Amino acid sequence: MHDSKVRRMSVDMECEYLTEDSKVRVYLSPVRGETKETVAEKAVVIALELFYSLAVTYFIGSWAIAAAYAERGYKAYGGEYLLIIFVFGLSFHFIRKFFENFRR
Repeated sequence: MHDSKVRRMSVDMECEYLTEDSKVRVYLSPVRGETKETVAEKAVVIALELFYSLAVTYFIGSWAIAAAYAERGYKAYGGEYLLIIFVFGLSFHFIRKFFENFRR
């Protein structure tokens, strides 16, 4: 015969289930649904993600523009702006993944 271990449940979580034709009682715990985030919580998380991404992008961008100016000797628009866009996208992606894993 299989021995099963009974786990302790809080009193408010227990639900009694009775079968119709037997004297067997099974105690089930209800399935808790995932809590839904409110619009304000989502807005705060997105604002934090954007802030951190922009902070990383600002420092990399200021370095890249200064390095490009020092290399060229004059102000121009070139590949450093592609680097800035790439850094923003990459940092936003990784910060978003961090927040998703951190909030679980």
